[in-house]
Amino acid sequence: MRRVCPRAFIINWNGDCHFPLSAFDIDIAKAVDLQLHISPTLFEEYMSKGAYNIGYWPIGVEKEFFESVRPAKITGPDMIFMGALYGLGVFPEAKNRKRAVKTLMDSSVKMTLYGPGWDKLGYKTEMTWDQFASNAQLYAEAAMGLSISQASHLWGYTSDRLYNICASQCPALVQRFAGMEEHGFIDGETCISWSTMEEMMERTRYYLHKKHWAERERIALAGRELIKARHTWDSRVLSLFEMTGGL
Repeated sequence: MRRVCPRAFIINWNGDCHFPLSAFDIDIAKAVDLQLHISPTLFEEYMSKGAYNIGYWPIGVEKEFFESVRPAKITGPDMIFMGALYGLGVFPEAKNRKRAVKTLMDSSVKMTLYGPGWDKLGYKTEMTWDQFASNAQLYAEAAMGLSISQASHLWGYTSDRLYNICASQCPALVQRFAGMEEHGFIDGETCISWSTMEEMMERTRYYLHKKHWAERERIALAGRELIKARHTWDSRVLSLFEMTGGL
């Protein structure tokens, strides 16, 4: 790229939870003008290996998720989860994802699963592949949506699943992750958060109870407004311009 376009400003983005960093990651960071990553927690490792041209750039939400319509009466399941069963030996939170889904599926909560791999545990699942509009409406029609980070210790990193759930005006039942409050995800205000399986089930039952529906829906609406205000791709592009001086 540099040979063909020597005056180009080259930006690379590691937009998912791939770590520990490989030699290739470091080589790429050194080769480009700006290396963006999903968590500043990993900056120390970059810098220890000589890569200093780094910045923080989280993922955003696709516009289709704002186009979904939350019905006045919930017609979908109590809980919905869209995500694969994978990475058990790779990602720190993969086992928690498996435990959380299994705990909910084996309870009295009516839950639907979308994604590959869960059939290995005997659960019936549906498949969706980047069908943003239909996925958004599935979220909008569910009482709650489950979100789990693949690495909750990485500051500011969470799956775009959380953004998509909130943008669809579905209350997000999110595993706590480092830096969530700084990003506007406040328990009981813009999301419903948990740390342990016991707490996850307690929060689920609380917000599924009829007397807490209004409270749950206020959280859902506030979550959507948060995403509109802070986590769209438009917002991300503006932050990129700030980092690059408008290039």
